[in-house]
Amino acid sequence: MNILMSFLGGVALLLLGMQMAGEGLQKAAGARLRSILNTLTTNRFSGLLVGTVMTAIMQSSGATTVLLVSFVGSGLLAFEQTIAVILGANIGTTFTVQLIAFRLTDYALLLVAIGFLISSFSKGSARHFGRAVLGFGLIFLAIRIFGDTMAPLKDNPFVAQVLTAIGQDLWLGIMTGAVVTALMNSSAATIGIAIVMAHHGLMPLSAAIPIVLGANIGTCALSMFSAFGAPLEARRVATAHGLIKTIGVLLMVPVVGPFIHFTSLSAPDVARQIANGHTAFNFLLSLLFLPLATPFARLIKRLLPANPNEEVGFQIRYLDERILGSPILALGAANREVRRMADRVQVMISEVMELFLKGNEEVTDHIEKLETELDSLTKAIINYLSSLSQNALTEEESRKASAILYIVNDLEHIGDMLTKMALLGKKKIEMALVFSEQGINELIEMHDKVATNLDMAIVSFMTSDRQLAEKVMETKPKIARLERDLRAAHLSRLWAGQQFSRQTSTIHLDLINGWQRINDHAVNVAQAVLES
Repeated sequence: MNILMSFLGGVALLLLGMQMAGEGLQKAAGARLRSILNTLTTNRFSGLLVGTVMTAIMQSSGATTVLLVSFVGSGLLAFEQTIAVILGANIGTTFTVQLIAFRLTDYALLLVAIGFLISSFSKGSARHFGRAVLGFGLIFLAIRIFGDTMAPLKDNPFVAQVLTAIGQDLWLGIMTGAVVTALMNSSAATIGIAIVMAHHGLMPLSAAIPIVLGANIGTCALSMFSAFGAPLEARRVATAHGLIKTIGVLLMVPVVGPFIHFTSLSAPDVARQIANGHTAFNFLLSLLFLPLATPFARLIKRLLPANPNEEVGFQIRYLDERILGSPILALGAANREVRRMADRVQVMISEVMELFLKGNEEVTDHIEKLETELDSLTKAIINYLSSLSQNALTEEESRKASAILYIVNDLEHIGDMLTKMALLGKKKIEMALVFSEQGINELIEMHDKVATNLDMAIVSFMTSDRQLAEKVMETKPKIARLERDLRAAHLSRLWAGQQFSRQTSTIHLDLINGWQRINDHAVNVAQAVLES
């Protein structure tokens, strides 16, 4: 019982350490992680590098693949781009295993102490880096616990019999590695335990390598699970990840003997040999599949063809709960949905003016549809950021989340205002009202200025351009003055007894007031940019 409790505690400590190390590195990377993601291009070599770096940071190839499932499902990446990233993720996951093989257990408590001190007395990126150091300290502490727990098992006949059976049956070893990895959701943890057992003489290299191969299959469980109910492209990513690993293991089975011999020559220490075997296997996968990335992608598309009868309507694209654990990525996803809100607002502001100039009553239905979509996006973004706020956010991340909420609120109000304007346009058409030539020119002038200011506000938000935001801020008194001038000009025509001005007076004044209020919301967007 003592051995079992120590083993379970060691597993928990190992998984906790990996989680802390991954979260710490992600938050320490901050915006740099986003720039890493932005390098995802059709260049397969850069994709390989990006996958390697991302997984070394996130401490899990499964987590990287889950992100790819999310990105492809939301349309951020084409499926073909993900093959190279998956191969890179396979290499990146060997980073932690190599660290474990260095046998840094003597420094485990020192790393825990250093990590604790840095995370407790530092701020910003340094604090998150301290948590990563603390996480690695816990990993090595768990390895020490495993060593102390397993040493007495060396002479246990039952344990020796089980491990001998695994060593003699290749498929049993592969299955064991796959199942244990799927349960622990970490190939590094499974291989780390195998390294400790081998170091204490409990497991020969011939038994460890099949477990390593099985662990590479088991790590696909997370991405396969994450793809259930996901869009077609996302299911293709998960299938590609699983097939790459499975095909690689099947190709390795006939030559596992020479591979074990080759691995035994890579280092004098069995722990290092196991880590090198894991790394070599994933490098070989990359060498095999990278040149075949395009035809392999075509194969996956044949296995999972698109359904032409599947209806695709409006939907929330980017808000994936699976990336809430990475705030910088989740905020990026929310930003992309805000961009979709802004796109709809910009279409609405153009169509409203078309309604008044050309009398095209059909656009009112489209404006109402866009307003409904704005409401859906607003609710989804607010709920998503509320869920994100349950995580421990940095001060900068909290400011960005607050700025997004302010901007979402302003865009929704702009949408409501434009919908009301559309109803005024519909009323004008139904009553066969006509603006005076001077009145329509004034409305066009104010519309153009406000539309330009709103565009600048949106661009300032998307690009974090403070100078552009300040330029938008300067428009508030100018538009307020323009609104007063246009109101006075209209009233002058009204006092002069112009028929058109008398008939359209209420609509005309409501419109110029509406444009001013829309500009006020554009200024609020710029203000949020400056405050974030």
